[in-house]
Amino acid sequence: ANFILAIFIFSLTAIVFGKPVHKIVMMDIMEGPAKTAGLENGDILMSLNGRDIQAYGDFYRVVSTSSATELTLGIERDGEALSFNVTPERRKVDNGLGQEAYTGMIGVMIQLQQVDHIRYNLPGAVLAGVRETGAVCALTARMIGRMMTGKEDLSQLSGPVGIGDVTRRVVNKTMGADQVPLSDRLQATFWMLLKISAFVSIGIGLFNLLPLPILDGGHLLMNGYEAVMGSALPLRIQETALKFSLFVLLSLAGLVTLNDIMKTGLLDIFGG
Repeated sequence: ANFILAIFIFSLTAIVFGKPVHKIVMMDIMEGPAKTAGLENGDILMSLNGRDIQAYGDFYRVVSTSSATELTLGIERDGEALSFNVTPERRKVDNGLGQEAYTGMIGVMIQLQQVDHIRYNLPGAVLAGVRETGAVCALTARMIGRMMTGKEDLSQLSGPVGIGDVTRRVVNKTMGADQVPLSDRLQATFWMLLKISAFVSIGIGLFNLLPLPILDGGHLLMNGYEAVMGSALPLRIQETALKFSLFVLLSLAGLVTLNDIMKTGLLDIFGG
């Protein structure tokens, strides 16, 4: 149900807005990984790790979650196809909503030049929604794996408090643009919150598939064991596994909530 909701939201967005196709031009190469790798101003990004890139979001998603991981950038320079290996650095930056977050960066300023705009019919929009949901699932699973292996900081995890804070900031920033007509601000806020709902729904769906007995992923694991072995796990083992998974979930919930409180500044408010 979580994934179906996300597909519905992404499909609705696709059929209403379509998809712009951009030419991604690197206009300012700063000191950092990009300059070290040999990238130059005016280079046009064509591919990333062998996959064609048509939108800035596709580029940003990979780079921002690949700190200390080498990426291969396909570049067009003066009509010539070139390839560069770049390793993003993990930096603490403002996420555009007044929050500081760790993200992978290569040290470039990007200029987007729209070259096309794809419009979808209903089947095409549904297919685009499925693809977008799959891409977000893959990115989320990748981030979880990087956190578990220590490649990303656990502080990037967010729970209800963090989600609520992001939602508040999005609404305040969008509705605070007084130079924009109220109807446009309301529409922008609606679509942004709808998209946030899709991301949250995917996160919940993936989390629920973790192989902990108290979650659906754990039930699938135990049912799989029973299907293979012909009998269920002994009740004592099931009870121990349930207690352990409950302890893990409560500990994780406490850690994420404390982290969210620290990031949102709630302690500062209570501290006067």
